[in-house]
Amino acid sequence: MVQRQTDIIQEQCKELVYNVTDDVKSSMAFLDTLQEDLTNLWKRVVKIDFNSAQSQMAIDILEKDWTEDKSINNLQNGSNAILMQMNEHAKRLLTLEMQTANLTLQRCRGDGEASKRHLQMQNIDLKLSQIDHRIDESIKLYDNHRKSNENVLRVYRDALANIARRTHNMSGDIQILSNAQANFRLDMNKFVGQLPKDCSLEKFNGIKLIQVPSLGPLEVYCDNFPNKGPWLVIQKRFNGSENFFRDWTNYRNGFGKLASEFWIGNQALHLLTYKRSMKLHIDMWDIHDRYLYVEYSNFRVRSEIDQYAIEISHHSGNASDALSSHNGMGFSTFDRDNDASSANCAVHHTGGWWYQHCHRADLNGRYSLGMTWYDEFSQEWLQLARVEMKIAPHEL
Repeated sequence: MVQRQTDIIQEQCKELVYNVTDDVKSSMAFLDTLQEDLTNLWKRVVKIDFNSAQSQMAIDILEKDWTEDKSINNLQNGSNAILMQMNEHAKRLLTLEMQTANLTLQRCRGDGEASKRHLQMQNIDLKLSQIDHRIDESIKLYDNHRKSNENVLRVYRDALANIARRTHNMSGDIQILSNAQANFRLDMNKFVGQLPKDCSLEKFNGIKLIQVPSLGPLEVYCDNFPNKGPWLVIQKRFNGSENFFRDWTNYRNGFGKLASEFWIGNQALHLLTYKRSMKLHIDMWDIHDRYLYVEYSNFRVRSEIDQYAIEISHHSGNASDALSSHNGMGFSTFDRDNDASSANCAVHHTGGWWYQHCHRADLNGRYSLGMTWYDEFSQEWLQLARVEMKIAPHEL
């Protein structure tokens, strides 16, 4: 709206400038006409001077004759008197014409100044009128805004009053919900506190909910095979459906499905083993479906600060000890190289493991070519088709 008013005012100012320009042009034309009149007057004066010069020449001729004739002398005297009178009349005529021209110029100048003052007054009146108009428009606009703001303020106050009424009515409900939430939290904490810390009390295989210190409830797979269990399964591979070439974050948090192939997660392994004495059991089947197993009575995984390094000892089982050579090594992934080799073993063997130079056992390598265990008896790597890694408290 203000922009529209500004455009209108600019158009009016342009029209005013055009009108003033036309008046100035008219005054200039009038001055040109006056100049032309003065020029014609000067030509008349020059013509009078020319006639006077011709008269003088005639008088000079007569003077020659007058020297021979006395009567001519008298005529000369009379002619001189007439010439003097004519000169006086010419001077008077010239003076009158000059006075007339000066009066005309003064009158033109006066008329020009009056016209200029008149135009200035008109311009001032126009500007005052425009200012009054703009003030009126501003007042109208202010009134409209004031009315609009009053309406908005009225709606806002009504909304606040409505909210206040609802808040007053809801305060009781909020208190009830708060109490219910507190009771639910207490019940949840009590429920979590009653959860088992491992699979030692489970009699059936399947997915169970346990409590992991500093981590909270965690679903795990409990397995009663073989004896000395039940066992908490931390890794399972049997068909290559899950990709084990993962980054550090995936191996830290865990991945896969408990009912299929999975890795429980290095953080959970650390929390399950760092305060309790745990044992590790590994069931393996090679590509010829031959069953092998190993068991380590001491198994522990350090924290992430220590790269989830493995501590393992006291081997037993029908498979040779291929994992003790990895003892003390940090966990390595393709984006976190903690092995002792100049190459990145995780990249080379497409997995994540406690690699050294690079490995004697690699149960997380590419299925099934890279999933291997070194057999000291035959001095060759066994190619595995199925693997299950399990832990249980040492006291079982």
